[in-house]
Amino acid sequence: MTNKPPCYTCKKSKKNVIETEDVIPKWYSKSKNSFSPYLAVPKVLVCKDKYNALKNDPNKKPKWKPDTPPTNGNQIILKENINYNNKWIFYWASDSSSNMSEVESAEEAYEKLENKGLIQTDENGIAEFILNCPQPYNVGGTIYPPHLHFVHLKDDKHWSIEKVETIEVNCRISLDDLREIIEAGEHNIKNGMVSKKDEYNIPDSIKVTGSIEKPKVLEVLLKKIGKEKNNRDELKEINIKKLPIVVYSSKTSEKTISQNIKSALLENGFVNVTEYNSKSSGWEDEYEGDYEKDEKDKKDKKDKKDEKDEKDEKDEKDEKDEKDEKDEKDGKR
Repeated sequence: MTNKPPCYTCKKSKKNVIETEDVIPKWYSKSKNSFSPYLAVPKVLVCKDKYNALKNDPNKKPKWKPDTPPTNGNQIILKENINYNNKWIFYWASDSSSNMSEVESAEEAYEKLENKGLIQTDENGIAEFILNCPQPYNVGGTIYPPHLHFVHLKDDKHWSIEKVETIEVNCRISLDDLREIIEAGEHNIKNGMVSKKDEYNIPDSIKVTGSIEKPKVLEVLLKKIGKEKNNRDELKEINIKKLPIVVYSSKTSEKTISQNIKSALLENGFVNVTEYNSKSSGWEDEYEGDYEKDEKDKKDKKDKKDEKDEKDEKDEKDEKDEKDEKDEKDGKR
């Protein structure tokens, strides 16, 4: 994830859940999925009785049930604490695309509006978004990475259409996807594993040597991307920032090398970037662990550290207050 806004109306934020500006994009007001040029939500939410809580009480029979898009082979599950406890959530994202060498306009990316769903958060405010990997899209020459939008059902049974929120979506590919990509030769594969062992050597991949946080390493990588684009006929006609890129590393810790490289590329304007992770045994042994659990463990660890820091700060303050109080009593004697 980068610090750049993931959508046209998104505010700049380091938070996972991002607020949007109170403005309606011109492209959306003309879209067939728009209910009104003054509302930033799909018309299906406003016009379908299915989502009308005033006509169909979610808690009365027939009760509302979660409704998520069927998988097309690129399904992802994103768990996020959105801080709305036991609330119904309507979400939508751009449709998936099989042609990742072309970045469509926003209107085209949302044309079918098949990537939408209705879910309910748990008592802790955790939402489990199920969707197919959204495609990036183009608005006025600016490319925005995959993301989803959502609104929540308020206590008055109206949707929070005045407060659309956004989450950036991190798409990963499977080993089968990677094999197809290697065979087609239409992607630029970046290999974050500097080991000389054969089990890490993906065919036709480009090694990223050194920490991507170092300017020189990033500079070398960008030059390699440009050189490979110019040397391969299937990539020559694609805008360099739209090149389909796969970043690979093994998954042995919370933060992977591939995540760091992907973030650096996104920060530099590359938008068609996805990840593939393997186990430490080699690239052909796909990591199929629980990414969401890894993220939760990471968050729990951070929360514990914050708690400890807060307690230490309080103890330090109490100790100082106690000392000041003692000094004040000693001064009165």
